[in-house]
Amino acid sequence: MSINTKTILFAFLIAIMIIPLTTSDVFATPSTPIITTPSATVFSSPITINGTGDVDTIIKLYVNDPALIVDLDSVIVDSSGNFSFTGVDIYPGENVIRVTATDGINTSAPSAVVITFDATPHISTPVITTPSATVLSSPITINGTGDASSTIELFNGSTSLGTVTVDAFGNFSFTGVVLSSVNTFYATATDGINTTEFSNHVTIFLDNSPPVISPKQAIQNLIDTVISMNIHSGTQNSLIAHLDSALDKLTDNNPNNNSATCGKLDSFENKVNAQEGKKLTLQQAETLRGLASDIKSVVPQCNYL
Repeated sequence: MSINTKTILFAFLIAIMIIPLTTSDVFATPSTPIITTPSATVFSSPITINGTGDVDTIIKLYVNDPALIVDLDSVIVDSSGNFSFTGVDIYPGENVIRVTATDGINTSAPSAVVITFDATPHISTPVITTPSATVLSSPITINGTGDASSTIELFNGSTSLGTVTVDAFGNFSFTGVVLSSVNTFYATATDGINTTEFSNHVTIFLDNSPPVISPKQAIQNLIDTVISMNIHSGTQNSLIAHLDSALDKLTDNNPNNNSATCGKLDSFENKVNAQEGKKLTLQQAETLRGLASDIKSVVPQCNYL
């Protein structure tokens, strides 16, 4: 074999070894980048677009440009395989976001996501915070939270109770709300254009029944009533003596003596009757008899027909 032939063969073998390395490693097309966020619907613009791609490739961004004519920006994929575009302006409605990757020689196929920019103003649904459950008096104050400067309308059932404005700290209050026995409150918020759905529903019960007191406390209250009437001292002392005796029988820890309490209350009423129109006015006597009768009604042993 001649020297020229050997030279040609050697060069051919070298070319066979080099060409696969060059085409697969040096001139390989970058992987198609992937947009990870955002997706679906956003409520503000500009936005940030994040994604992944081959390290050190250049990512080009296209917004609503199906022909990929003008890239709005380009960034380099970092060592972790991530990229980010900040401050990307989009239009109300649907926007098609596309990205490609290039190594300076080859460019990947584009990937795309559709992002909808909902530019309609949005306000938060208000929340009623207090009170809840059962209250003992009316009217009451109803408090809650909402977007600052929004207008809150309060309802009890289907009846509107008016409106207030949420303060700068996000709080609102309705004062002087009159209750019925069962009440269901909810609210809406509006910015003058949009109105929210109903807030949480709060059911409030009004329990305005008089508080239940024990027979012991009731007898002590009756003693205080006798003293407050400023009646003749002898009559006052006699009436109080009957009540003190009734109280002693009731609090001696011997249930068998409770019936004696009823007898002492009878004696008290007899004394009241005897002094009616004399040392006691008709109104005073009526008041004292009524209170004594109320006490006997809650002492089980006082079973009078």
